[in-house]
Amino acid sequence: MIPYGGELYPNCIRREIFDRPPEFGCILGAFRIAELATLSKEVPMNRVVRVFALSLFLAMLIVAAWLGLTSHHLGAQPARLLANDGPAELDVFYSGDVPFGSAVIYLDTKPILLTPMLFTIYFDLNGDGVFDPAEELGVNQAPAFAEEHTPTGFPVSFDQSANPASQFLRLQSAKHQIPIRVVLSTLGSPMVPVEIANIRAKPEKIDIADIFSPQGSLIGGHAGRGGAAPMDRLREFFNLPVVHAQQGPGVRTGVPDINARKGKKNECVPIAVANSLRWLATQPNFAGNLPTGNDALLDGLDSSLGYVDNTGTDRSGFIAGKNAFTSAHNLNLNNQELDATFSDGVSNICALMQQEFSAGEDVELVIDFKNTPQSTTITGSHAVTVVGIQQGQNGSCSVTVHDPFTPGKPKDDNYKVGRDGRINHPAGEGKPGFGVLIFSESIKKTT
Repeated sequence: MIPYGGELYPNCIRREIFDRPPEFGCILGAFRIAELATLSKEVPMNRVVRVFALSLFLAMLIVAAWLGLTSHHLGAQPARLLANDGPAELDVFYSGDVPFGSAVIYLDTKPILLTPMLFTIYFDLNGDGVFDPAEELGVNQAPAFAEEHTPTGFPVSFDQSANPASQFLRLQSAKHQIPIRVVLSTLGSPMVPVEIANIRAKPEKIDIADIFSPQGSLIGGHAGRGGAAPMDRLREFFNLPVVHAQQGPGVRTGVPDINARKGKKNECVPIAVANSLRWLATQPNFAGNLPTGNDALLDGLDSSLGYVDNTGTDRSGFIAGKNAFTSAHNLNLNNQELDATFSDGVSNICALMQQEFSAGEDVELVIDFKNTPQSTTITGSHAVTVVGIQQGQNGSCSVTVHDPFTPGKPKDDNYKVGRDGRINHPAGEGKPGFGVLIFSESIKKTT
């Protein structure tokens, strides 16, 4: 009898065969059947079995041809979500020559627009060819959206390591590309990998001295009321809860990611607002006269919002400044500020962002750097534009943002937000961040 079991049928659908596509296995199986069907002296067969074998041979050739057509050419690799043709970008932040103690890694992927995927990334820091599941875990099941042709990024934190600071120092000191392992899974089955890729990360020194100053006293810089954290202090890392499956509105495409301007330190608030306004201007029923160039738009926002060079923007005059800009340019917008509340260990910042985002409004999130959610000693603040949100468990969520702190080409930066509002942002310089309030704009409804 023909040996139907074992390798013959599975290889027609398994992509793993010799690391070849499935049509390769179908062709091998088909020709093996044909070989057995014609060797009647060595393998006695009755006519029925021979006809069946030849019919199966033709069927498997048809399957192989179909698979070959759908993969465009024999030998094509299966479609993958990760699309890195070269090494991943690993941005290590400095202020001049002084390490800032934070890093963000960026991956190229196919678009992830409706429901985020979970990304886990290991870094082979000691170069032994093995990825330690705790010591070298730098990104731990981080939910992420991804826009088309836009790298998606994650803050790197070795919070499972026995010595996170030592591991980060190894990362920061790397002179060559670092082997990494990327594991993708879904929100519904976070422990079941759907894709694993071994690639490399190329460390890049990113100098933020021209766009960010730790001596600022308002939003966009450091408040100075508790003393700035030392520049050489490595970040504190926290194990935030993993975000599990709950349907969200997906990522909002088409929102700009305007770069910070050199020589304009701590301009994060005007930039976050400018991103929102540019997106609103593409929506139905928007009316008004926005400045055409980004420099002109930012200059106008700087003036209206009370931005102070190298310092930042005072949040106490934020709404009045936005209303003044709206009036000066005849924009048909409603501006509002929503402050987060904190009760029984839970912040409602995720609920506020979800509420405004789902209503079609744009959202700017303000992050305060301080030791606890309710502390009034703020060592700094930062503002970002929210472009995606996914609700999690017990008041947690994940957000995808466009961030003035990460310069260069447009990127999607992804952050976990804990149930207490905690966000580990690279601008914190050793301090945890907490989402404390949002500003939003919406187009006025016409009657």
